[in-house]
Amino acid sequence: PSATPEDQEADQALRDARTRFVAGFTHRLSAMDAQLDSIERGADGELNALREAAHKLAGLGGVLGFPTVSDQASLVEQSLLEPVQDLAAVRAVTRRRA
Repeated sequence: PSATPEDQEADQALRDARTRFVAGFTHRLSAMDAQLDSIERGADGELNALREAAHKLAGLGGVLGFPTVSDQASLVEQSLLEPVQDLAAVRAVTRRRA
């Protein structure tokens, strides 16, 4: 069956969202890396902000078809929920650009 105009519009919207996600991905990781810098300097409130950023990245990655991004962001989020956070492991993920 041929695609309806609505299907074509939805497909284009998904392609556009994926393109925007990819274009902003490095910026998102850099922002998370900066939040880690603040946490390491003892800034209050950044841990929750970083956890929220990881949660959003996990969700967006999954919805838009980037399962590896989703999995890695979920690991970061879970790590940040632990009583003792492994910030070095989180840093390894946020510095990964490929």
